[in-house]
Amino acid sequence: ISKKLIADGAKVIMTDKDESRLGEAASELKPFGAVKLDTTSEDSVKLAKQKIKRLSPRIDVLVNNAGVAHHSESFELTKAELTVGINYYGTKRVTKALYPLLSDHGRIVNVCSYLGRLAEVSEPLQKRFSDPNATEESIDNLVEEFLTGVKEGDYKERGFNDSMYSMYGLSKLALIAWTKVLAREAMADPRKILVTGCCPGWCRTDLSNHTGRRSAETGAKVVVWLAAEVDYDPTMSGKLYRDNQEFDWQTGNLLSTGEVYSTPTGTN
Repeated sequence: ISKKLIADGAKVIMTDKDESRLGEAASELKPFGAVKLDTTSEDSVKLAKQKIKRLSPRIDVLVNNAGVAHHSESFELTKAELTVGINYYGTKRVTKALYPLLSDHGRIVNVCSYLGRLAEVSEPLQKRFSDPNATEESIDNLVEEFLTGVKEGDYKERGFNDSMYSMYGLSKLALIAWTKVLAREAMADPRKILVTGCCPGWCRTDLSNHTGRRSAETGAKVVVWLAAEVDYDPTMSGKLYRDNQEFDWQTGNLLSTGEVYSTPTGTN
């Protein structure tokens, strides 16, 4: 993502919790700035915000791409907490910190997932996640219900999926739900900030242990498109995109063609 944006002339501030890897990437890509940031740490996020603000008092685009996946048929509370802690709570923590720095008609792009589709949970849970009047608190409550279910061993009875991708999928389902809540609030902001979500696909990155079917370059295309290429369009607020086309939250299929994104080994 950073590589493409930088090549296109954007001033990019890269972040990573691993300072060594961040330094290596910065040496290669020559971004406008590189700042250590651990999304799970309030102190780290606050310090990163200060450094980012010194580099650029205003930012035009925030791309939330930090994520982790545990693919296991056995659910462990520590893994579940880590997954939602990074993919959901971490994304919220960073967004809230940097939101005041966003410019007029700024953009927030949340990297979500096809596995965050509503069909992955029971109908009662689907209604709660997709409630047009949902709030951040109501989404938080659903996430905590999942964690309680994992702790007590009854997550399936509570309506959550028991597939090997469920921890990751639930974290992305919650992220999509919150993306839609945030989109409503951000568009009501005088700055008219555009919030969207996207699915890059199952890519050959660290997240997939480099087993994905897509290259990182292919997966980055939809993120870059939403961040910098597509014209600002308020009607895109809160919508989800894959391959530069809107996809359905219920099924994960493309709305324009109905194309099913099948995945024998998983998907992002």
